[in-house]
Amino acid sequence: MAKHIVIIEDDPNILELLVYLFEDEGYQISSFSQSQTANHIQTLLPDVVLLDVNLSGSISQGDEICKELKKLFATSRLPVMLLSAEKDLASIAKKCNADAFLCKPFDIGELMGKVRGLVA
Repeated sequence: MAKHIVIIEDDPNILELLVYLFEDEGYQISSFSQSQTANHIQTLLPDVVLLDVNLSGSISQGDEICKELKKLFATSRLPVMLLSAEKDLASIAKKCNADAFLCKPFDIGELMGKVRGLVA
């Protein structure tokens, strides 16, 4: 069975690229351009979640969603990776207990390697 990735990214071009890359690698994808609640993400049964930090026009930002996921018992061990152009992404990732982070613009090979490591 294919590994399932939830991707939340507000930039339509980056979202399209991420969906294409991971589907091409055989992953099942659920993609969203707006924030989602941790409870909703839980119902999707993902193997990993990729979150943009700044989600324009959304109720919650990616780091807030990450915090929610890590607080819920059912998703506390779910790997979460932040993707962002934020200057202090390492600090943001640490504060929300993200399992990994990658700065934009990112290297596709590095992205794929980090995700493979999270779903292994």
